[in-house]
Amino acid sequence: MSELKSTDNKGVSQQARESFFVEIKKDKCKGCRLCVEYCPTKHLGLSKEFNKKGRLFARINETTNCIGCGFCFAMCPDAAIQIYPKDEGRRMREEG
Repeated sequence: MSELKSTDNKGVSQQARESFFVEIKKDKCKGCRLCVEYCPTKHLGLSKEFNKKGRLFARINETTNCIGCGFCFAMCPDAAIQIYPKDEGRRMREEG
């Protein structure tokens, strides 16, 4: 098990903060904003572009980090969001 780094006032380790990758399937997203509202780090926002359904879709806010809490995944009624360990997400992007 790796050693945890310092924690913030919410008890989230810096290591956990940098360990997750969020994948959003934009064409499945209907733009309901549930993921955006429930994300404690504001890692998700709504795009200014439209998907194939003609709706704004969830997007990643690159200025924040995913802590892997799973709120966005749990709240998404369309199963448009997946959360992976950052290393697995990096491999997926390189392969796909």
